[in-house]
Amino acid sequence: MDRNVRPLAGSLRGAGPALAAALASVLLLGACSSDSADDGDTSSDDAPAAEEPGAPEEVRYAELPNACATLGDETVEEVVPEAGEEKELPSADVAATSACIWSGLDGYDFRSLTVTLKRFDSDETLGGGDARAETFLQAQAAEIADDPAVEDVVETAPEGVGDQAVGLAFTSEKASGDSEREFRQQRLVVRTANAVVTVDYAGTGFEDAELPSADAIEEGAERVASEVVTFLDSQAAGGDEADASGEDG
Repeated sequence: MDRNVRPLAGSLRGAGPALAAALASVLLLGACSSDSADDGDTSSDDAPAAEEPGAPEEVRYAELPNACATLGDETVEEVVPEAGEEKELPSADVAATSACIWSGLDGYDFRSLTVTLKRFDSDETLGGGDARAETFLQAQAAEIADDPAVEDVVETAPEGVGDQAVGLAFTSEKASGDSEREFRQQRLVVRTANAVVTVDYAGTGFEDAELPSADAIEEGAERVASEVVTFLDSQAAGGDEADASGEDG
């Protein structure tokens, strides 16, 4: 230590009480000011920038119609001759799922048609509505393709209906009274934006009636799917026009 520099305590020892008190106050004030400045700098440097979560992707279909209302009487009569009254299937959430079934026996020719609608909202955790709908479409197709109870499965990718479509033609054995009867069936799954339309169409013949052809069942399913998608699009367009009208007013 430099002999010419004395410790602060030694300097204060010879000073009067008033001078010592004044120096102590100055030192304390300086320490407090320094601490305050450091605290302010620390909070400024270390505080992370706030990130606002992005809004969920907007979806085209905000609601679903009743599936029984998506087909005209003429289409039902031609696809399911002598169809009885349609039956709406129960749904735990009508805003997300709606299904309807028609069946009819024309002489010895039996036909059955089921239309199921499924809608998906966008979710920050689960993904956009369109992407979730595509995942569901694949699952609906796999349900048939992976079923060991069905035979002769032929998969197609129909064009011109919806944004994406998968068709599966197959045959299956179903109980009919005390015996098993062969049915010709078609599942057509169509995605349009965030909604999925699943058409299950089946036919068989009783007594000496022949099994319907694969082409007839496929054409019937495609006609139904196309009409349902057109109905959905008209509903969405009507909603868009109503929103635009409200904004203009």
